[in-house]
Amino acid sequence: MSNQERKLAAIVYTDIAGFSELSAADESRALELVNLQREIVEPIVENYNGNLHKEIGDGFLLTFPTVTAAVEFGIDFQRAVKKIEGLNIRIGIHEGEITEQNNDVFGDDVNIGARIESHSPIGGIAISEKVKLEIGSLPEYQTQFIGEPELKGIKQPVKIYCISSHGLLSPKKYVGKSSVSEGQGGFNFNILSITGILLTVVGGIFWIWYGFGSISQGQDNDKNFQSIAVLYLENLSNDSEGENWCAGLTDGIITSISKLGIFNVKSRTDVLQFRRKVTS
Repeated sequence: MSNQERKLAAIVYTDIAGFSELSAADESRALELVNLQREIVEPIVENYNGNLHKEIGDGFLLTFPTVTAAVEFGIDFQRAVKKIEGLNIRIGIHEGEITEQNNDVFGDDVNIGARIESHSPIGGIAISEKVKLEIGSLPEYQTQFIGEPELKGIKQPVKIYCISSHGLLSPKKYVGKSSVSEGQGGFNFNILSITGILLTVVGGIFWIWYGFGSISQGQDNDKNFQSIAVLYLENLSNDSEGENWCAGLTDGIITSISKLGIFNVKSRTDVLQFRRKVTS
């Protein structure tokens, strides 16, 4: 394939925690934060010779030439947004071989990076064991073990840590798959919440195939099916932690479909303006 390059890189994923809840309460503020986040990120990426490949929902996929550059980017980014209400950022960093083509990146290690980000504490940075080993000899960085969860779509085990120095937030304890299945804290699954989620997903799929083309400007009928959008998953339980779970699941769906490379997946920002119209 043309313009294709394989190389070793530090892979960084970011997202805004609780973005679904925020956008439900104040859509204009949510859009403002997405734009503000972009303005903050771009000069920091340039400062560390990074590459902002694309926006995924309310987050970014980036790569850096070295692990230390990626970590320093993450630290600077978290510091920059620390005092901005609503910009509650999670960051995940992994190192591995990537295939770069037309400013997009592919590969198993890219997928691992995406999974690691979802385990990041809000206001913190989650890293893989590879990254920990790279910075292990540098005394300025301190790390804390989070756990070794099963990562969806990843066969090999991956130990996850977080950076506990530089004023970054760390989890008090690891909340893994056991807490979800056994109900020890966190979001408790029940029939109503699961049914609500499934109905929302079905509604989203129906809207994807029949509704989005009618509100997409500048597209003719033959191209309606080339673009899709993922609706927000709603928290129908009484547990407030369910909002973060729903937001994470929405991010995961957007990310997974984007990686297929088949459709042009609309970002959260694009869907926000249609949310009331579709759900009313």
